[in-house]
Amino acid sequence: MSKTKGLVAAVLAYSAWGPLAPLGTLLLEDMGVFTLNTVRTAGSLVLFAIVIGPRVFVRSLRILGRDPKVWLLGTLGLGFTFGAYLGSLQYLEPTIAALLIYLSPLLVAWIARRNLGEKPPRLFLPTIVLTIGGGALAVLEPSRGIHLGDRALLGLALGLLGVLGWTFYTLYLKHLGPKYEDSELTLTAFLTSGAVFLVATLLVPSERFHIEADTWTWVRLAFYIVFPSFISFQLYSIAVRNAGAAFTATLLGIEIAATAVFSYFLVGERFGWEKTLGILLVLGAVTVFLIDDARKSPTLPAPSAPGQPETQGDQYE
Repeated sequence: MSKTKGLVAAVLAYSAWGPLAPLGTLLLEDMGVFTLNTVRTAGSLVLFAIVIGPRVFVRSLRILGRDPKVWLLGTLGLGFTFGAYLGSLQYLEPTIAALLIYLSPLLVAWIARRNLGEKPPRLFLPTIVLTIGGGALAVLEPSRGIHLGDRALLGLALGLLGVLGWTFYTLYLKHLGPKYEDSELTLTAFLTSGAVFLVATLLVPSERFHIEADTWTWVRLAFYIVFPSFISFQLYSIAVRNAGAAFTATLLGIEIAATAVFSYFLVGERFGWEKTLGILLVLGAVTVFLIDDARKSPTLPAPSAPGQPETQGDQYE
């Protein structure tokens, strides 16, 4: 019963992350990248405060005051990741932007093994080849003769920078895990990344701190904060507690499927056979890799979707 509860929670969590990219694309029509990140982070912090209470907030602020290294989790981790990720949505289709994040679990596994003095996972190279090949097929769609312009290349570059930021966040969270509680690290990351976004919003000339929005934009923004940013995290935590981090990580492909569905209905993204096949190649390769690596490496951190804190300790249960 416990694992069934975890399975249901995992499916719902990854489904709730589905609107993250398409809704972000729509909201970026009414506000800048840093403004959207600032509002999203502030809204999430309010919801976290209601759920966990003010004491954890106070403890998190004290941690930031006495341990400067924790600032890196939010500044170079979440701050760098979401600045680049939302920036890529200005140039890439939502599903392609979300698909790039699938490189992060591979990098995490490779770096963690390297730090332990072990060989790369046995499926690492085949998975990299299939992921790059599938990604190229999805982006280029050869039968349509799509050529990447400067804007698309910029979007891909920003997406890859986001992958590096998320990889750093995952590994650094594992490093800090033994010293602090999950809720404390969650809040310190949100607080510091929110501060970075706010400063950037005020300093970058192209940002619009005011929100040029109608009623529907406010509705989208509220949904964006509540579901992909907050409820998904709560469901993910339930899934990991009841089904284990390894099993939960193997369901990561549900997020891409949900992203594709939401992107189709919200922003009219189209999926030809080459794009669909490329996405399936990436999903299949990474899912098989995660299942295999979970069996072989009981101490590597399990990846989660962007925007959601990793669990700490021994990840693969």
